[in-house]
Amino acid sequence: MPTGTNLKRKSFFVDQRRLREAKKVLGVHTEAEVIRLSIDRVLEMERFWRFMDRTRSALPPGSVDDAVARHVPEVRRSPGEAHRGRRRRGT
Repeated sequence: MPTGTNLKRKSFFVDQRRLREAKKVLGVHTEAEVIRLSIDRVLEMERFWRFMDRTRSALPPGSVDDAVARHVPEVRRSPGEAHRGRRRRGT
């Protein structure tokens, strides 16, 4: 267990099948690591999407896709394809 962190003991019900799957996907050894890493990842992604929402008008549309396509040739996407997998809250 990490020392010097703000850990608090919690008790809750979790779908065991999903916990095992997350353990494999995340490549960790304990269920506690799954929970902590999952929370960290959720927070990281939420911060990222909030940043993206705040800075949406700062770049011209398509400029990021064009830059990626120039540096990574195998990642060429049709217009609109870049955002198909993104799920936003409230939609």
